[in-house]
Amino acid sequence: MTKIIIFLIMSGSLLFAYEPQWQPDTLETEYDVSAITQDFRNLAGDLKKVNETNAGLEDSNTFTDDNTFTRTITAGNIANAFHLLVSTVIHSVSVTTITFSGLDLGTDGMYYIVMAWKNGTAGTITAKLFVEGDYLATNYYTQSLKIDHATVTGERTNSNYFCIADGNSESLCISQLIRDPIGMIRIHSVVNYGDASGVKSRTYDIATVAAVTNVTTIDIVSGTGAFAAQTRVYIYKTR
Repeated sequence: MTKIIIFLIMSGSLLFAYEPQWQPDTLETEYDVSAITQDFRNLAGDLKKVNETNAGLEDSNTFTDDNTFTRTITAGNIANAFHLLVSTVIHSVSVTTITFSGLDLGTDGMYYIVMAWKNGTAGTITAKLFVEGDYLATNYYTQSLKIDHATVTGERTNSNYFCIADGNSESLCISQLIRDPIGMIRIHSVVNYGDASGVKSRTYDIATVAAVTNVTTIDIVSGTGAFAAQTRVYIYKTR
């Protein structure tokens, strides 16, 4: 009697070794394929359970009348992880402050801030991020790390630096802002700045000294005329 065993291999690992409930005496024997079809239906259900463990994926498995197995995966939460909440572009006149109001961190969960900065001043300059109209820099602390070629330096300051740009140059600042379980605002920023041959990396980790009940306003502040035309800022929310 001949036995047929079906093996399912995924990424080099054995997931299933399945023996269908039909065993013809010889390979030439005619048999009813309905049992095989049901076996694959069961297997499709098992695959669906495996895929449901992958967060953000919606999975569906279907069998058509001609016994064709179709598996469809569509992006769920992954595609919708971030929603553009607000953005601004500096078009002509350089500015010192970029303000976002009407926010609601309590509802939105977390903010993901992306700034493409064109520095309109001649020297290297930093930008600070203030929340809820608290413009006293000493109400914040920042731990920074700078990587310039093979040199790595770090420092902690009683201030709220979150981005940097060289003189008449550009930088990219990507930040996450969240309210921690006891109400402190924490910000993690990664900056790519400098010309191509001298590109540098900087991280800024900010924490507020006191708890904050919510964030409804964000102010990004630098030196006079530091945010030149073509500077862009985008704020995304998570829910």
